[in-house]
Amino acid sequence: MTSAGRAAATSELSFQEAARELGVSTRTITRLRASGELAVVMIGGRPRVPASEITDYRARALKAGRNAAAARRRATR
Repeated sequence: MTSAGRAAATSELSFQEAARELGVSTRTITRLRASGELAVVMIGGRPRVPASEITDYRARALKAGRNAAAARRRATR
């Protein structure tokens, strides 16, 4: 099952799945969490990214006129 398929089956993604969805590294997901740009919930003691957060983050990045991966690359330079 692809991560997109899993997102439909469950509403939370691992950091690896979220990174794959956004086309970024897991370290970028950690940075987005630390900066408050991406909400994370704890499930069974493990951090998970709600699928809705992926959609919301993409929308915010597009509204700013750039894709999510490019937005993070520019911010970390």
